[in-house]
Amino acid sequence: MTSPNRATGPAAARRRVRLLALLASVTLGLGACTGSAGPSADPSAPDGGSTQPPAQVSPGPPTTEQWRRSVPIQPLTVPAEMVAKADRLDGGEVIAGEPNLPALSAMIRTSPDGRHRLQVSSWDGTSWRPSDVGPGVPGEPQAAWLGGSDRVAAIGGWTWEAGASWPFLLTSTDRATWTPVQLPESLTSAAVTGVAVDGGRVVALAQGEERAAATIVLDPTTNGEPTITPLPAAPDGQRRTLDGLAVAGDTVLLTGRQGPTEGGPLLAFRSTDAGRTWAAPVTISPNEQATAWGVTHLAAGFVVTGTDLIPDDPAQSRQMTAWFSPDGGTWSAESVPEPQDFRWSKQDAALGVPTAAGDYVVAVAGSSNSRSSRLFQRQPSGEWIAVGESDQVADAVGRLGRVAPIVQPSGTDGPGAMVVTIGGAHGTVVGRAASGVWTTDVAPAAYRDPPTFSELVSGRLAVIRQRQFLPFRDGGFRTINEPALVGLAGDALAVLPWDPTDAAEAQDVEIGVDGTAQVLLSTRMSGDDRSQQVTGWFRSAPDQPWQPTAGFGADAFESLSDVRHLGDRWVLWGRHAGDTAGPSQAMLWTSTDGVGWSRADGDFGDGDRSSGIGEVCLDPAGRAVAVGWIYLTDGHSTATGWIEQDGRWQRSPLPTGPDVTSSFSNCGTVAGRLVIKGDLDGATGRWTIDAAGAFQPADPPVVDAPATPRGGAAEPFQLGDTAAVPGGYLATGRLDTVEYTGRVLWLTADGTRWTWLPVPVVEPDGSLMVHVDGDDVTVLSSSTNVSQAWRIPDIASVIASIPAA
Repeated sequence: MTSPNRATGPAAARRRVRLLALLASVTLGLGACTGSAGPSADPSAPDGGSTQPPAQVSPGPPTTEQWRRSVPIQPLTVPAEMVAKADRLDGGEVIAGEPNLPALSAMIRTSPDGRHRLQVSSWDGTSWRPSDVGPGVPGEPQAAWLGGSDRVAAIGGWTWEAGASWPFLLTSTDRATWTPVQLPESLTSAAVTGVAVDGGRVVALAQGEERAAATIVLDPTTNGEPTITPLPAAPDGQRRTLDGLAVAGDTVLLTGRQGPTEGGPLLAFRSTDAGRTWAAPVTISPNEQATAWGVTHLAAGFVVTGTDLIPDDPAQSRQMTAWFSPDGGTWSAESVPEPQDFRWSKQDAALGVPTAAGDYVVAVAGSSNSRSSRLFQRQPSGEWIAVGESDQVADAVGRLGRVAPIVQPSGTDGPGAMVVTIGGAHGTVVGRAASGVWTTDVAPAAYRDPPTFSELVSGRLAVIRQRQFLPFRDGGFRTINEPALVGLAGDALAVLPWDPTDAAEAQDVEIGVDGTAQVLLSTRMSGDDRSQQVTGWFRSAPDQPWQPTAGFGADAFESLSDVRHLGDRWVLWGRHAGDTAGPSQAMLWTSTDGVGWSRADGDFGDGDRSSGIGEVCLDPAGRAVAVGWIYLTDGHSTATGWIEQDGRWQRSPLPTGPDVTSSFSNCGTVAGRLVIKGDLDGATGRWTIDAAGAFQPADPPVVDAPATPRGGAAEPFQLGDTAAVPGGYLATGRLDTVEYTGRVLWLTADGTRWTWLPVPVVEPDGSLMVHVDGDDVTVLSSSTNVSQAWRIPDIASVIASIPAA
């Protein structure tokens, strides 16, 4: 008999194997350390052997695992405003109803404490009937994909809990009861990232260690036993990414990319024997900027939807695009007409995940300037037409979504009434579209997300922001993040009143602190939406009056990134533009007294192309360095540093090829040298600057973590922002390994070896920021529906206690 609380399945089996191995090693160790020559001849001894007391065993130095468990991470109370007032729904996968089977939706439901559940809802002809469905594996579901036919429905995804993740796959023949599919041990660290159904066959895509992928095939003849077939590895020197999945009979089709870089053309990967063998990939679109949002199949062939470059558009804007193939081997692009004012000039539009509806295809489209989401339908002739519109997207610019007929049509019958799900700013909206009329059935319970941590100014002062959605000019919309101050007193964080009070009207705020001095800089859009300029205040001590700053306002649009005191002056970095709707470029402002500010002279742009600064810091010699990116061509950003020389910031771009995207994100001094972190073609890179101002690759950090990435992770570990702390250095980051997945802190005494420390976040992808507060470290995290905070006391002692390698 199995205890109801006992985990079963391959993941539990793996844990039991590890536990038995650990117990065996402990037993062997004790046996080897007793010093006994063998059993005693005294048969009355309790163990049938020695009557001597057992020798004392030295516990030895603590292991790294023991050290991690011993580090005190003390929770702090966050303001009540930072916890959601209601559950949130995300996702919105839908499948059509069939004879005697209801239409279904599958979403992830997040409660105010950040916990996740899989919610499956069925349409009863009048309303949606939700129910929670267990994933059948440990952990909480983080994502779910849904597929179905008139014979079987399937849900796949992955769960996460306390640093571990599991794939799951569920099937149902009545769309009411769900049976977990027992996945083999080989997939334990993978994630199911797609599900497709045709007739009685279910095909799922699993992506696992080091981007390895496999198909999971369930056939009616296999009695629920899955057939797992690994996809051939990508050729040496090439990377592969996979996304869309469709199945038609024995043909399985995947969309993705493969090549020496992270980009490359949009490709189709095809198997004609249910995933057992795969043909060489074929090109769907040669443009690297083309994106596939999904793929479906009709009796006539396969349809891929997404976005692609507008031919001869100097702004490199993208438009809704579809591609058709009769067999998945040869592809042709299809034009999708734009309704009037749907996509403004220099804006992008995309056609979302497609769903087959008899001989038709339906999809939800959105553009980067419209509040409305549009419903499109592909006719059997291949013509695309607009058939509906909705602005019920919960305060967000028009979003993509999912759509399926309420009842699956047959043959040349049109799809009729459809169920539509659209992911708004505050969760998924569920509605119905019929004859151009939209009806909302499920709307977010809260039309405003709770504030989230955005910046930790000092160990006792943070900035939080709450998203607001505002109109912009004629028919447009913009998103701002309304700032508020939070202060730490004891073990609780509380919202503080603005000081100066004029800052309460700001739409963006950056605060810098240097000892007792404080500078507060803010921006706010003008009433006519034509300008946005910096306004600021400075005071030398908390008991001194605020002085207004001067020197800003040279451009119509000025935005803030961060401000800090470096060396003998204040430095503010952000972006500027001649118009709120035009391209913006990196800009620096400096001040010696916090009151008078001047724009720095430098090569911050190239023509009218955009650029940006990620961080400004001092190198070990006290030289100011700004790192970021610049567009030297229209297609790819180039990682760039600006070094101040003789009063001018000289540009020094990373010498990457014109077809490789790169950028710098942050910098800091570690162990006596400047280390710059960035991205090179989708992979994390680290560099230093030599005396001549040229970039040199830095040695990768030495970490005490396994090097086997799980799922689709590009690398097993990430080191983010690095800061000097008492006793050494600290960096935010995460692990994506078979052994641990989630947010972590990295600690080191001298910068030569980094040790990771788990952070008890409720979600694996929550934000993470830290700041020194005297001898302690404050840690903040925000995720869906809830924010968290902790204190690590005496960080120097924590670092000093890290076990030796």
